[in-house]
Amino acid sequence: GAWREMRETWNRQKDDPDYKFNTPLPPSAHPAVTEVSMVTEGDEAEPIATSIGDLAPDALA
Repeated sequence: GAWREMRETWNRQKDDPDYKFNTPLPPSAHPAVTEVSMVTEGDEAEPIATSIGDLAPDALA
C-alpha cells in the first residue's frame, strides 16, 4: 500500500535527492480545483486554501 510506496520513494531519494514521486491521474479524473483563482474569496485568495506548502510539487509551487 501507501507505506510501501513511501518507503520505496524514501530509499530512492537517498541515492537521488532530486527524485520526486508523482502519481498521475487517469484521463477520466476531474480534479475539483485546477487553478488558484477557483479558491478565492472576493478579490483575495485564501493563503491556507491555495497552498499546500512544502508538499507542493514544483509544477504547483
